[in-house]
Amino acid sequence: ANRCFFTRRAASNHKRKETTQPPKQIEMPSSATLPTPRKRQRGISETSVSASASIIPYEKEDNNELNHHKDMFDITTYVKTTAATDVLRSEITALRADLEHERSLRSLERRKAEQSDARLRRQVQFHLDEVDEVQNLLEEVRKQSEQDLKKMREART
Repeated sequence: ANRCFFTRRAASNHKRKETTQPPKQIEMPSSATLPTPRKRQRGISETSVSASASIIPYEKEDNNELNHHKDMFDITTYVKTTAATDVLRSEITALRADLEHERSLRSLERRKAEQSDARLRRQVQFHLDEVDEVQNLLEEVRKQSEQDLKKMREART
């Protein structure tokens, strides 16, 4: 919660300090005379505190500068993470919208297919009813023509 958010001006001022003031280096006694540190400082490794090493890359006062860089790293990590999260959220939103659109299209297609199926069934039923009517009419016409033929034969005789 106590993160330090730097403005561009503060960051550029910090960069200016780095370029104008080279880091101070002090000589270090051999490792035999060093007291054992309670907490290992960032940037000092076992190999740099050996008998062959005689220079520390920074002073204790530069720890604040390291913390500043750590805060900057945390800020950039936070910004990158936030940006990535925003991108992923927008992707999820777009995918959900696409999915909803696909669902609505499928629903419409299903409705259209059901309506087409019902319409085709009605048309088939209508045509089957017409065929039945035509067959009934044909049967009546045959009966009528047979009766007429029978009457004509009776009239001849």
